[in-house]
Amino acid sequence: MKSKRFSVGYTAIFLIIITMPFMFCSCDIFDGYFSKEVTSISLSESDITLTVGDSRMIEVKFEPDDADNKEIVWISSNEDIVSVKGGTVTAKRAGSAVISAEIENGIKKECNVTVKEQEITKITLSDETATLKEGQTIQIEAKVTPSDAKDDNLVWSSDSEDIAKVNSSGYVTGVTAGVANIVCKAPNGVEASCNVTVRAAVQATASTKSTEPSSTEQQDETKSATSKSESKNSNSSDSKYSGCIFPDSSSRRLTVNEASKLSASEAQQAINEIFARNGNIFKTQSIQQYFEAQSWYEPKGKVNTGDLSDIEQYNISLLQNYR
Repeated sequence: MKSKRFSVGYTAIFLIIITMPFMFCSCDIFDGYFSKEVTSISLSESDITLTVGDSRMIEVKFEPDDADNKEIVWISSNEDIVSVKGGTVTAKRAGSAVISAEIENGIKKECNVTVKEQEITKITLSDETATLKEGQTIQIEAKVTPSDAKDDNLVWSSDSEDIAKVNSSGYVTGVTAGVANIVCKAPNGVEASCNVTVRAAVQATASTKSTEPSSTEQQDETKSATSKSESKNSNSSDSKYSGCIFPDSSSRRLTVNEASKLSASEAQQAINEIFARNGNIFKTQSIQQYFEAQSWYEPKGKVNTGDLSDIEQYNISLLQNYR
């Protein structure tokens, strides 16, 4: 009987010793015995295609659903292409990257992200129609919609290169008299066109006629005060600018009649030519490259309107009304 009581007493003491830490200790060392660990995760997306500037939220599902530690570490394999924060993926530039979601115990899932450039939805040209003479060059400018879409892959073409040819920057040069259609096309097929009429050299404008005094028409026109002024101010230095809209616009005042006949592109080109004669270096690369190809162009630096002659300032002010 004594032995039985002794055994019960020891059992009670043993149970008290075992349960005391749970009764009085507030340490976290026992938390692991009762927490539920994540056994797997899954992502709402495994492959995503985005456009530059777009964002997408990737959601995470945990197993078991009532697991305790659900903290996720998000990582992008290329932050320059795709960034990620709290599961929100943002496309920064064209390319591909891998987004990883990882939890503390090392379980990880990945999502492949492909980023495409903004697609062009519309192209607007500075001119729908243009008229130029043989040997003359003008620039047709293209604006794309949306404005942040990449526009350096536009392709320019002419349906009649024997009449008018165009380069990759939209510079159109008249070859022979006739009509040509100039097309600007985006890689996705969106396009816009400009109908170009090329006139024969004998149909040149008054400003060009004044540089060729042997012409019968020019001799007739010298009867007017305007043509007299043109003839007086024209000199041999103007001949090297024969491919310009107005070869002598630095030496004589243009007339409203002359300027009003220009398209917006021609007026802007005529302004650029005045600045180019004075050695201006243009910020727009395509314009700078065009003038660098001209034998008479001598780049010097930034030229302000105040640096020009009174005649040139007058002509620029006039031409600006027709851009």
